[in-house]
Amino acid sequence: MMIVGDDGTGGADAAAGSGMRGIERRLAAFDGTMAVTSPVGGPTVVTMELPCALSSPRTSPSSGTG
Repeated sequence: MMIVGDDGTGGADAAAGSGMRGIERRLAAFDGTMAVTSPVGGPTVVTMELPCALSSPRTSPSSGTG
């Protein structure tokens, strides 16, 4: 898990088409999640989490060693 915060003015919205949408899509490719808490007035806190083991059949490890 990774938590990133700031001391800004808040109001960040991942659904508004910001760069956070790209991060969210990339995390989802590995069954990860992202949560954004950003009340007006701040602070903004983004929590990203990746599982230790992949659970989705759409992804598979590729070590290159058959």
